[in-house]
Amino acid sequence: MEGEHLFVDFKKYCETCEHKDVKETEDPCNECLENPMNLFSHKPVKWEEKKHKKKEKEPNVENREIRNDVP
Repeated sequence: MEGEHLFVDFKKYCETCEHKDVKETEDPCNECLENPMNLFSHKPVKWEEKKHKKKEKEPNVENREIRNDVP
């Protein structure tokens, strides 16, 4: 049974990929660009959602110094 091959939407997915800053000639971008069609999907073969930077945790309240002289 044959599946439906779809053209990869590089414009949409490369902007949101974890590997966005990698050169086109280096892996994994190179492998994606070698595969302009994908089975049942418009996503590139090596596309990974960009990881969001974690926000810094607030300091632990228990370790804060309590100041009684502040009104």
